[in-house]
Amino acid sequence: MTQGHDSGSLRIARPGSDVRNPAETIPTTNQEQERNIQNAVKKGKALCISLVDSLKQSSLADNEESNLHAVISLAEELRDFQSPTEFAIGLVGDSGVGKSSLINSLLETESLAKAGGGGSACTTVVTEYRQKRDGDSATYTIEIESMKDELIQDILRQSVIDYRRYHLLDRDASEMPDHVELEKLEKNAKFAWDTIIGAFGDRNDCSNLYFGNPRITTDEAIGTLMSWKDDIIWPQNNRITTHLVDDASQCTSLIDDSLKALKWPLIEVVRVFLDAQVLKNGIVLVDLPGLRDVNAARVRITEDRLYQCDEVFVVTEIGRAVTNRSVEEVMVRLLGMGFSKLKRSQGVAIICTKSESFVASEILRDIPATATFNQLAMRDLKRRIEDRENNDLPFGALKAEKKHLFIAARNDYVESQLTHRYATQSLVRSIRIFCVSNTLYSDAIAAQTDANRRRSSINVTDDKVAIAKQKMITSGIPQLQDYVRGIPSESQIAETRHFLKTRILTLFEKSEMWLNANVQDMAAAQPAAPEFVLELQENLGRNFRGAVETCSGELDATKEQFLRQPLARGVQRWTNAALVAVSKWERVWGHQTVLAFWNHDGAHVTGSVGWNDWNEEIIQAMVDNMESSEGVIHDKITRSFDNLKGTVFRELDTLPLRLGEILRVETLPRRRRELDYELLKLTDGFNNQMQIIYHNLLKTHGSSYVMQYMLPMYAVIDHGTGVTKRRFVSLKSRIEGQPKLFAEIATLCTTAVTSTIVGFREKLYEILDKCHQDIKADLDIVSGENIAANDPGYVTASMYEVLEDVSKKREAVLSEFERCVRSARA
Repeated sequence: MTQGHDSGSLRIARPGSDVRNPAETIPTTNQEQERNIQNAVKKGKALCISLVDSLKQSSLADNEESNLHAVISLAEELRDFQSPTEFAIGLVGDSGVGKSSLINSLLETESLAKAGGGGSACTTVVTEYRQKRDGDSATYTIEIESMKDELIQDILRQSVIDYRRYHLLDRDASEMPDHVELEKLEKNAKFAWDTIIGAFGDRNDCSNLYFGNPRITTDEAIGTLMSWKDDIIWPQNNRITTHLVDDASQCTSLIDDSLKALKWPLIEVVRVFLDAQVLKNGIVLVDLPGLRDVNAARVRITEDRLYQCDEVFVVTEIGRAVTNRSVEEVMVRLLGMGFSKLKRSQGVAIICTKSESFVASEILRDIPATATFNQLAMRDLKRRIEDRENNDLPFGALKAEKKHLFIAARNDYVESQLTHRYATQSLVRSIRIFCVSNTLYSDAIAAQTDANRRRSSINVTDDKVAIAKQKMITSGIPQLQDYVRGIPSESQIAETRHFLKTRILTLFEKSEMWLNANVQDMAAAQPAAPEFVLELQENLGRNFRGAVETCSGELDATKEQFLRQPLARGVQRWTNAALVAVSKWERVWGHQTVLAFWNHDGAHVTGSVGWNDWNEEIIQAMVDNMESSEGVIHDKITRSFDNLKGTVFRELDTLPLRLGEILRVETLPRRRRELDYELLKLTDGFNNQMQIIYHNLLKTHGSSYVMQYMLPMYAVIDHGTGVTKRRFVSLKSRIEGQPKLFAEIATLCTTAVTSTIVGFREKLYEILDKCHQDIKADLDIVSGENIAANDPGYVTASMYEVLEDVSKKREAVLSEFERCVRSARA
C-alpha cells in the first residue's frame, strides 16, 4: 500500500506547516528517507564492484563453463541494480486549471508540460514523465508509442458513431434532441471529423469519404478506416525514440511536431525521460486527458489508466474547487461513493491551484476570522506597511506576509469546505488536500536565482531574501513535492532492504563457497556429497510442483464455488430486475431525455432528471448479490497462498538435516528469504489482478463487462419517428436476448479469472524452479571446479581479503540504513 494511505480521518495539508525552502540545507523527512535509500543502494553496488574486480583476477573468470563465471555474472547484475519499483501518479483536471503548470513546478522546469485547447494533440494523448535512464545521454529522451489495434478500432468506431449521430439526424422528425443536446452532438461530430482527418488527412481519398451517407453502414465506415490504418508504416515496434539536448520548450515543440507527423489520434502515450529530483524515487507523473474530452473512447482510456495509477491527483482552480462539477465527477462518480471504485492501495489528493488569485475584500467578508487572520490584524499590518513606506524603509517582506495571511486563510477555508464535501464519502482511506500557486513558486525560484547571482557582486537586502522565502512557503509547492517523493518510500525501503540483506548476501555466500571449494587444503576438508543428493534434488522439485498444483486447484475451486456458480444461478433473477428498471424509464422519461442518455452510452446528466447511469441500475441486483464475494474470495486466496508457502518452506527447512554439512546451514535461510520475497510480489500481483476483475464486474466504466456488452447497442444510429420506442425494445432485447446480458458478464468474468490463475501457476512454477536450480547451483559450487585452470593462481589470498572486507562493509551499510529508517520514522 502506498505510504500515507492510512484509514480514518481526512488529513489536511496546510500551507506553511512544515514546509521548507528547497534552497535551505535542512532536509524534509521524505528527502532524508530518499537520500538514505539512494546512499544505501550506491554503497551496496560499490561493494559488488569491488568483489567483481577481485574475482576477475582468476584465470577461470572468462571460462563460461566454470562456476566462477556464474558468480561474476550475478555480481555484475547487482552492480547494475536499479529498483524496479515504480509509482504512477495520475493527474486529471479540466483544461485551464493549471495542470500543466503544476507538472512543470513538480519537475522544476518552466515549459516542459504544455497546456492546449480541448481536442488538440497534447490534450488527448497520455503523457508520462519518467526519471532518465542510465543509457539516456540527452537532456530529454522522448518515446512516442502508437495504440494497439484494439484501441485504434475503439477510437475510430467512436469517431464514426459521433459523426453519424449528428449528421444522420432527421430534422423534420418530431423526436429531435433539445438545443443543448444538439450542440453537444455537433461538437462531438466536429471533433470526430478532426480525429479522422488527423489520422488519415494525408490520403487523397479521405476528403471524398462521407460518413453521413445513410447507405453506408457504421461497420462499413469503420472497416474502411481500419483498412487505411493497415496501410500506415509505423517505426519498428510502433515506437519512435528522439533525443533532444536543448531546453524544455524545444522538447515540447518536438513532441507537438512528432504527434502531427505520426497521426496523433492513433498515439497512445508519450514518454518523456528527464533528470528531476521528484522522479528519482520511482515516481512517474501521468498527465491524463480530461474526462470532458468529447471522444468517449478517449475517456475510457483515461478511466483505465486512472485505475492503474497508484495515486490520483484531482487538479482544480481553488476558486471553483468546492463547486467544480469536474471534481465532483471524479470524486463521486468516477471514484465512487466511499471511493469504492479505487483499488485498495490507491490514494487520492485534491490539488487546488492558483491560490495567489484572490480579492482581499471578499476574503475578509466571507471567511471566518481567526486569531491570526481578522480585520483588526489586517488593519494593523496595513498600518505597519504604510509606516515603513513613509519612512523610506523596505516593506516588501511585510507585504508578502500580508499576502500570505490572505492566501492561508482562504486555503484553510477551502480545505474545510472540501473536507465537509468529500470526507464523509471516504470511510476506508484518507485523502490529502493541497493548495498551491505555481506563479508564486516560479517567482520565488526567480528571486532566489537573482539573489544568488547578485550576492557575489553586491549586497542583497534581507527584505528581498525574506520575500523570496515567503513566496516559496506560500506557494505550497515544496510541501507537495515532498509528499510526492514520500509516496513510494515504504516499498523502496523494502526493496533496498532485500537488496542489501538477501541479494548481496547471496553473492557473498556464493563467492565464499566457490573459494572454499577451490582452495586445495579447504576443499579436501569439505565433506563428501552424500550419494542421495541427486535424489534429494529430484524430490525437492517434485514436491515444489505438487505444492503448485495443490494451490492452483484450490484457486480453481474457489472460483467455481464463489464466482462461477453464483453468477450462473443469478442470471434469470438479475435479468428480471434489470427489465423492471427499464420499464420504469419507459413510463416516465420523455424522448429528448432518452435520446440524450442514449447518445452518452446510458450515463448522463440533464436538467430535468439529474445524474443517472442506466448501466449501473441494470446491474444493481447483481452487484448487491456479488459485492460481498470479493472479500470472501480474497480470504480464501490468502489461505491458499499461506498453505503454499507453508508447504514450500517445510521442504526447505528439512534440507539442512538431510544434507548434513555439505551445504552451509546459513545458505538455506537466505534462500527462504529470497523465495518469500518473490512469492509476496507474485501473490500481491494476483490479488491486484483480482481487484481489476471485480472492478470490471461490479462497475460501469467504459471497459467494464457490462459496457463491453452494451456499447454495441448504444452505437446503433437510429433517428426519426418512433425511435424512442425502438430504443427501449433494443434495450430489453439486449438484456434478455441470446446470450443474456448476465450470462455474457459471467463468461467474461470467469474467463478473466481462469486466465489469471493460469498465468499465476506458470509464474509460480518459474519462481519455484529457480529456487530449486539455485540450490542445485550451490551444491555444484561446493563440489569444486572440474575444469583445469591454466595456472595454479586461480584462487588468491587477496580474494579472501576482499570478500571479508566487503562482507563487513555490507553489514555496516545495512545497519546504517536501518538506523536511518528508524530515525526518519520516529
